[in-house]
Amino acid sequence: MTWKQMDTSVTLGRQNLNIGQGLIWWDNPVDGIMVTQDLGNNSLISAGWGNLTAENWKDYSMNAFIANAQIGVDDNTKFTLGYLKTNSNENTLWNNHKNQWNWIESSENPYMLEQIAYGINTQLSDKWNLTAEAVTNRASGLPDGAQKNGWWTRLTYGNLKWDTKDTWKVYADYMSLGNYSVDSTGWAHILNTPGGDGLGGNGEKGYGLGISYMLADNTNLEFNWYKLRPYDSNYSGFSDYYDMYNLALNYSF
Repeated sequence: MTWKQMDTSVTLGRQNLNIGQGLIWWDNPVDGIMVTQDLGNNSLISAGWGNLTAENWKDYSMNAFIANAQIGVDDNTKFTLGYLKTNSNENTLWNNHKNQWNWIESSENPYMLEQIAYGINTQLSDKWNLTAEAVTNRASGLPDGAQKNGWWTRLTYGNLKWDTKDTWKVYADYMSLGNYSVDSTGWAHILNTPGGDGLGGNGEKGYGLGISYMLADNTNLEFNWYKLRPYDSNYSGFSDYYDMYNLALNYSF
């Protein structure tokens, strides 16, 4: 349910949220309440409270405070500031969740999250776009040696339009993500990879390439490939993850 008055809106219930450029949360559901103020000139600020487990359909609750700010410099460039803080350091939501590479017990690595993300998205020209975002986790009680910081960037070439056949884009990603910087267990962020082998695991560093093509109006085919290693091989004791490939066919109506 959404109520709107002038430039202020209040949304209550299950809703898909975007935070910053996506390293914290991107286009995934939250059960809660969000208040948004449209500031004009491609700028806004929003804040709210919600249950994050809507994203993974779990039986437990993990409530969090969420805030997001976007400042439009002009029609082509915007800066973002995102924030997410879980209500407790004892969350054990995704216990025994099997992720991309390994088993991570959330009871051993609880969801201690107080993430702050600083980002930019800029349309460099008609076909070139740059996205970059840095994130840090300032939660209290993180273990000694926790890798709190990370960043990600994507350079895109092309002009893909979802409703237009034969449009396309290619992109290159680079990421360097400490083991506590992003939630690589729940994986509600924007990346095509988990960002590590579970929150508190070994983090992730590496690059990837992707191509996305509209086979028909509203029908998309995408392929991407990633070469990844732990954030700190000396800390982790191994030097590489398996290469990762994704092939996806998407249709909307």
